[in-house]
Amino acid sequence: MKHSCEVPPRGAAALLAAGLCWPAEALAHSPIAGLNHFYNGVLHPAVVPAHALAAVALGLLCTQLPALPARRVLAAFLLGVVVGLAALALPDAAAGAGQALLAGAAVLGLLVATGAPAAARVLPLLAAVLGLCLGLDSVPEPAPGTLDWLLTLVGLAVGVGLIVSAALLLASRLGQQAWQRVARQVMGSWIAASALMVLVLGSGMGAAGEATGTTALLPSAIAR
Repeated sequence: MKHSCEVPPRGAAALLAAGLCWPAEALAHSPIAGLNHFYNGVLHPAVVPAHALAAVALGLLCTQLPALPARRVLAAFLLGVVVGLAALALPDAAAGAGQALLAGAAVLGLLVATGAPAAARVLPLLAAVLGLCLGLDSVPEPAPGTLDWLLTLVGLAVGVGLIVSAALLLASRLGQQAWQRVARQVMGSWIAASALMVLVLGSGMGAAGEATGTTALLPSAIAR
């Protein structure tokens, strides 16, 4: 007798959203024990959900473009990542970068899911902004200006490149047959839905925390 272990689509979506939301705060920007700063940087984009979603969405989108526009989009994205990493030396440069990155990943996911053509001039700009947000959201653990900090930044750039390359390789295996186009579109829709869920849930948790803090201040204010 065969036992089915399939998870219903709605249940799978809920599990994915929970998995993306819960570890984000715990794993983001925290070093992995036993690894040096370079390898921690390489693995960082893979363990931060927003970074992984954005990089995979970009790779999937590039496979839907002709060769030359795809190269321009990739170059703009990587340039944005480098500029964002360099800007981390500035104070408060990373404010709001995580939310903007999730919003950008959702937009790319929707473009992949719908297969909607976009203006050739818009995509490189969107990719550059997405890369900039990813770089700004990659605050390393070591103190700025140190050798460990520099090694972490180099590792981050390598890690992002590896994820985008893996997404490109995966999507390139999917040809232009009907079911293969559908598979690519499904991946895009999952990325968009996951990014939006994390963005909305994160905003809701932040608002709830602020409300709790305000409520906690009321008794002391009344007592005064």
